[in-house]
Amino acid sequence: MEDEDVARDDPPLRSDEATVPSSPTPQDVIAKMAEMEVDADAHEAAIDAELRGIAAAAAGEIDAFLAEAQKSVTPAGRGTLAARARAARASAELRRETSERNVEDERAVAAALAHYDGAKRALSELSARMERVQRTIDDLEDDAAVVRGEMDGTPGEPDPGAVAMGATGTHGLATLPRRRRLEREAAEYAAEIASRTEELERLDAEVADARRELIDAEHDVVFVDDLRAAVAKREADALVRDAARVADISRTDAEALRRYEAARYAAYTRERTRREMVAERERFVVEAGRASRADAYKRVNEKLRFVREHLEAAAAMDRERHVHDTRRLLELKHSTERAFEQVAKYVAAKNSFHEQRKADRRREAADLLAKGQNPYLVFQEREEARRVRAATARNARNHEMRMEQIRARLSKEEKEEARRAAEVAKKKELDQMYTRTLGRRAREERTKKYMEGATRAGVDILDATGRNTVFPSQVSRVPPKSLGLGGLRDDPERRKMVADDVAPGAQPLDAMLTRRERELRLGEGVGVGSLGKEYEPSWNAGPDRGTGAATPRPPGTLTGTNDATKTAKGEEEDGDGLGLEEPEDEEAIKTRERRSALLRMESERLKAKAKERFSDPDRLYSSQVVCGREFAGDSFAPTPKIGFLFTDFEAGGTYRKKITVTNVSYSTGTFKVMDMEYPYSSLFDVEYAPPGRMSAGMSTSISLTFTPRTMDPVSCHLSLSTNTGIVRVPVECRPKSAEVYLVNEELDFPETLVGQSAVAFAQLINEGAIPVPFACEYPVPAGCVPGSRDGVDASDDSPFTVRVRGSWKELEDGGRVPSAEGVVPGYGSAFIVCEFHPRRDGTVQEDVHVRLGAPLDVDAVVKLRAVAGPLPVHLDGRTTMDFKGVAIGCVYRDELIVKNRADVPARCVLRVPECLLGSCEIIPDMLFCQPGGSATFSVKMTPTAKTAERCKKFINPETGCVEVPMKVTTPGQNLPVPFTLRALLTSSDLTFDPPTVDFGKVALGEVSAVKVKITNRARLMQTFGFSELPDTVSVAPSPYGEILAGETLEVELRYAPHLVRTQAFDVRVKTLLGGRIFNLSCVGRGVRPALEMTGNVVTLPPTAAREMSHGVVVIRNTSRRRTETFEFVVPAEASNVLRVSPHVGTLGPGQGTRVRVEFCPEDPPPPTPPPAPTPEPPELDEDGNPIEKPDQPEDGDGDGDGDGDEKSAPGDADGAEAVEGEDAPAPAPEPEPEPEPEPEEPPEPKRDVWRVPVFIKAAPPLTEDEQTFDPNDDDEWVGHPTAVQHVEVRAVTRAGKSSVVVDNLHEVPGTAELTYDLDFGHVAVGDRVVRSIRLRNLADVAVGVGMSAPDHEGVFTALTAFRPMPPLGEFELKVAFQPGRVHDYHEIVTLKTTLRTIRVAMRGAGISPALDVEPSDVVDCGDAVPGDCKNVTLTLTNPTDFPQRWRAEVRNLNSHGLTSRSPFTFSPGGGVIAPKGTCAVTLSFTPDAPGAPYGNDRMFSGTIAIVVAGGGGPGAETTRELRARCWADGSFVCGGDDDGPDDDDADFSNPLPPSVDANGLRMGLREPRPRAPYELIELTLPGPIRPGDTASASLHVGSVKNADGGGSNAEYAFESFAADDVAKGWSVDEPSGSVAAGDRKKVTFTFAYPPAPRPVDPCYFGIPETVRADVTCVLRGGAPAPAEEGGREVRVTLRCRLLPPRTAEEIAAAEAEAVKASAEEGDGGGDGVDAGDGGGA
Repeated sequence: MEDEDVARDDPPLRSDEATVPSSPTPQDVIAKMAEMEVDADAHEAAIDAELRGIAAAAAGEIDAFLAEAQKSVTPAGRGTLAARARAARASAELRRETSERNVEDERAVAAALAHYDGAKRALSELSARMERVQRTIDDLEDDAAVVRGEMDGTPGEPDPGAVAMGATGTHGLATLPRRRRLEREAAEYAAEIASRTEELERLDAEVADARRELIDAEHDVVFVDDLRAAVAKREADALVRDAARVADISRTDAEALRRYEAARYAAYTRERTRREMVAERERFVVEAGRASRADAYKRVNEKLRFVREHLEAAAAMDRERHVHDTRRLLELKHSTERAFEQVAKYVAAKNSFHEQRKADRRREAADLLAKGQNPYLVFQEREEARRVRAATARNARNHEMRMEQIRARLSKEEKEEARRAAEVAKKKELDQMYTRTLGRRAREERTKKYMEGATRAGVDILDATGRNTVFPSQVSRVPPKSLGLGGLRDDPERRKMVADDVAPGAQPLDAMLTRRERELRLGEGVGVGSLGKEYEPSWNAGPDRGTGAATPRPPGTLTGTNDATKTAKGEEEDGDGLGLEEPEDEEAIKTRERRSALLRMESERLKAKAKERFSDPDRLYSSQVVCGREFAGDSFAPTPKIGFLFTDFEAGGTYRKKITVTNVSYSTGTFKVMDMEYPYSSLFDVEYAPPGRMSAGMSTSISLTFTPRTMDPVSCHLSLSTNTGIVRVPVECRPKSAEVYLVNEELDFPETLVGQSAVAFAQLINEGAIPVPFACEYPVPAGCVPGSRDGVDASDDSPFTVRVRGSWKELEDGGRVPSAEGVVPGYGSAFIVCEFHPRRDGTVQEDVHVRLGAPLDVDAVVKLRAVAGPLPVHLDGRTTMDFKGVAIGCVYRDELIVKNRADVPARCVLRVPECLLGSCEIIPDMLFCQPGGSATFSVKMTPTAKTAERCKKFINPETGCVEVPMKVTTPGQNLPVPFTLRALLTSSDLTFDPPTVDFGKVALGEVSAVKVKITNRARLMQTFGFSELPDTVSVAPSPYGEILAGETLEVELRYAPHLVRTQAFDVRVKTLLGGRIFNLSCVGRGVRPALEMTGNVVTLPPTAAREMSHGVVVIRNTSRRRTETFEFVVPAEASNVLRVSPHVGTLGPGQGTRVRVEFCPEDPPPPTPPPAPTPEPPELDEDGNPIEKPDQPEDGDGDGDGDGDEKSAPGDADGAEAVEGEDAPAPAPEPEPEPEPEPEEPPEPKRDVWRVPVFIKAAPPLTEDEQTFDPNDDDEWVGHPTAVQHVEVRAVTRAGKSSVVVDNLHEVPGTAELTYDLDFGHVAVGDRVVRSIRLRNLADVAVGVGMSAPDHEGVFTALTAFRPMPPLGEFELKVAFQPGRVHDYHEIVTLKTTLRTIRVAMRGAGISPALDVEPSDVVDCGDAVPGDCKNVTLTLTNPTDFPQRWRAEVRNLNSHGLTSRSPFTFSPGGGVIAPKGTCAVTLSFTPDAPGAPYGNDRMFSGTIAIVVAGGGGPGAETTRELRARCWADGSFVCGGDDDGPDDDDADFSNPLPPSVDANGLRMGLREPRPRAPYELIELTLPGPIRPGDTASASLHVGSVKNADGGGSNAEYAFESFAADDVAKGWSVDEPSGSVAAGDRKKVTFTFAYPPAPRPVDPCYFGIPETVRADVTCVLRGGAPAPAEEGGREVRVTLRCRLLPPRTAEEIAAAEAEAVKASAEEGDGGGDGVDAGDGGGA
């Protein structure tokens, strides 16, 4: 076992041999296993030699015994010497054959052993080769590590560009050859290691082959054992045969030989059994060792590969982390410097601004005091007003922003809703239109409609027979061109004139007009009169299209000839009454009026139809489909895309633009320019050539002339009517104007030193054509009125100057100076130059007002902001160089950055103070700082123990820090730059409590934890780490950590030994502060565990609340003699959610069991509601009554004086501005907008870890036994005290409520795991009931659903296919229940989802409509004689809640009557039983002939079936076994075997008389059977039995009682057994007696097997046999009595099966079974002990 532990350990990493003991290598394990195999081979050879010696000795003893037997033969028996000689020769020949076979078997044994030795030698050689290769690889890896270490100490490969430019150092070039040589050597080592690794892998494969060969040889060796057993068996058989032959010679010789052979065989068997057990034990040890060695090889290789991979990965991660940390540090440094610079600038500007404001405040305060005002009150009111304005503006902005968001969201939602509705409506309309136009029926309907409209009779078929002659003019309504008017049809003017002459005022009929003319009859003013020569018929013309469209008229104006005639008649009637026309008669007038009325009605109808048609805008256009592709969009595209753009126009001018229009559709097309809408039609003239039909890709041009009358901008479009729709070309006109804007409204000057200057520019851009003059006002402070400098002294001139670039002002003396005035040209720009000349440091803010002249006349403001810097050389605001805490002996560095703002370099000097000499170093101590740049002093601090003593006078007593003043001096600068060096001196010691850690005795697989307190004695935080820990030690919670100054941390050292030994070691604790190392001494002893566990850490999957998960731990008792009792104790805090089963058990030697750990978390407690506020007790008056307080006004404005509002005055922000009107209430402040709730973060899961102790009962020491005591296995005998082992359980509880719930089921109360109840109720057998389980998903993700498989019987079945549940969706699972038998079914299925698991307890009762029948087992009608009637009452009960219709019948009837009539009848035979009711049924047995075979209880047998018809189902039935007997006489004997007598004993089994032929078969069946002279009964005793055992069986003698209750007694008498039968052991208890009518009497026959078989018995020779005895019984009496005078004879044949005595092997096996059974009964059987697992270990 110790070797197995060594092989199981992982190979340790390379570490210090002085501190960590080395573990055995794989080569050591291989050598050890080879030694064990050699010892096993030697032991087997010794056993074989001993067996061969025993066999030779046994053969000699047999030969000597035979010789003595031959000598002792009497003279009378010498006559048989020849026979004996022949027998001896036969025996010798048989022995010779057996010897030859034994020799062949011995040769096979030798070959198998040789094969085994060869395989073992091959495996040893390969193992040695593997060891040499592994040692070579280790040496190569060590050399490669050395080479890599040397490479790490040399510089990297220089950049080729740097080498070419000479930027590489001399050292780098000098070490380049050495580095390349090292890289080459490293590559060679890597290649050699790879080659050796491949060789090692090849050898590993060969070792595996050799190991398989060795296993085959071991199998052959096992087969050799079988050959040896066969040889021994053949020798034993030969000896038995020889002994049998010798026994024939003489009884005495045979008895002696049998005793000798039995003794020898028993001794040989014991010896063989012992040797087989030894061989089996040794083989088991060898196989276990080989398996352990194979596992060790595998684990060693895996661990080595794993360690190498992790080392390489760790090295790569370290390099990457180093590069990343370096880059981050550099970035942090740069960003910190930039942040410091920005913060310094901001702080300087802010300080300057505050100083300026304080100065302004002081001046203003002096002015206010001079005026007699309180400056603090004025400033407070001003600040309050500013705050109120800021709050009001902020609230207004927030309100407007939220309103804008609401409006945008509502607008977006309305647009989206309208778009969706339009899409749905359009899609629906298109689908309907498309559906109506499909199919043959639609085409036929269109044809039919056309024919009905084109024929006068309105039919679609003119002549179905085809016999009549059809004239088109008679049947068609379509006139030809020459009909009526002839050629006038093509001239509308002449046609109108002719119509007026024929019928003045008449309107043309619909059939007389063309399709286009009918379409133009729309609205008022539309008719035949509106058609003229200007009308241009076209495919896309409309009422408002065409170049010659009629001028629109006001509504109500009538057109046409009839109106003109009326107007003319009216004028004539209004005149003098003289007309040129002759008066018409009354009939003509009526005819004309009637015609006019008809025409008006027709005109109204046409107008309504035209309006309906023209309401569809897409009536004139159609979609374009080419090759199955539909064109979408505008078919003609203008170039340029912006259309017509007229810029900078002036009133009265004429402007012309030309564009190109291209056909971009799929096919040919054309377009027509439509009239522009009013009032733009009067401003534009369109010129274009009608393009005709244009192919795709062709272009044409359109010219547009613009004549503006005003300076207003114009934006419209030019419409083009195309095949697919209207294309709108944009037209935009922009007048000539001026648009000036300022580009840079705020100018921020860079930081400028005092005495220097800076320049910034502001640009004015004019996007119009009119130039604009401008002038810049003198800069004034921010917030002042332009043109003045209020609040500024006259002597305080502005540091800013403003001028216009390129603008000069002429002086009187002829010179010129820059001017602040200029002109912004059209489509040009002008620059304003602002210069900053600071005269003192600080922040300056001023405004420049730019006045723009005509035509804009507006002002623009340029805000100027600048910061003036202090003296040139400075430290950027740094006053202290703080090293923080410094530890003695450590090195600290810091940088002091000196900046120069001047324009010349500055020399800076920094000296080390005298007290810091030896502890501080400055590099360099003098440097030059370039203009505008910076220089850095590197300060190195190395404190020693004397530093604190030398700097004693500079120690701050409050903080304990050393604060040494220092300064940077600059020649030429009067004042140096001072700063202070600050540091806190401390030590770096750590102390440990306890100083030495003793882990005590720890079982293998367990962990011993000791808490160690670490105290930081330094005044700095330290980072510590436990390094180079042994593989048996771990640190919790982490081996690394940080400890604050003076803090004490507690860590836990855990010791988990791998071997049974005492281990002393040191744990190294390293700190980063000074790089110190502290050694902590530890000691521990590993002991063998009482119980072995497969794994003492159980990790359970994430589990939701009230969901169960489980894990398994297998524990084994590895002891071979000791019994262990264990108990799992769940911690109290986990008792509600954790359960262990079984938690108590006892394991015998080598036994094991599985322990199940179940975890079911509880529901989290509901959140505690906040406590309700306690109402304040009301104030009581003197009488104890509550005082009612008057309601306070909400606005707080009372009529009293201001003293009463003192408390509310500070909270009223608008109080100062609300006093203007006394009656005006103060405006209520707008409420602050409620902040939007932040989205709730998902709750974190709960993680629990429990250590469950396993208490193991103390085991007392075992009593030493000299025969079984093993001195090398002392642990098995010493025992152990009460031990404790642990199992760590890790569980994760999902947070939040369940995301999947069941809506339609109720929970099962009282269950820890969430279980729902699905009750199917009572269901008839064969019926099917379906229930639903409705799941609802509360999560925002899809959830997969699955279900565990129901039981194999298929009673519960899932009918729904499982699919994922959509987010926030539902899933309905249908489950069917179909019981197949009467039973209460209970089953729990699991619904598995991706979020949780749900249990559903399904239950249902399968009930049968069958009836309950009493008696419940067998219905026995009793004993009868022919012609008698026996009645039995059956009670039927209906257990259901509904009536049942039933019927009774007998099935599988075995009857011996003379007719085919059944001897059984029911009364009643059927009916209906009420719910929960009963019914009595009488069964009558009326036989007409005796039954057969005689003595059988089942002469008449069958099955009674009470059938209940199913209501749509298969129904149900209740069956009972039916028995009855009919005897020929009143007295009888029964109870014999079921089978009748053999045909050899009696020839009376044929029921047919020999005289009945085939023709008279039917008559023969009705005749009584002939009766035999005697009856036969066979009775077989139970058995088989062995010598010394007893077997008994009984017969019953009875007397029949008739139906009337009468009868007579019967008498019986059994003859005595023969003497030989009595000698064998046969006996009977009551050989004679009498039996009352209706009773039975039992007669018992017994066979007592003698303890020793007789020599004449076959069992004496080991052959089983069956003994037989015949006895005769005579029956007398009964009603009716036997017809024979001496009584009826019944012959009884008794049989009993006998076995020979047990052999020694059988006795041993029986004893072993008895011991095993008693052991199992003693173990209790219910402790959960898995004997199978333990035995197979």
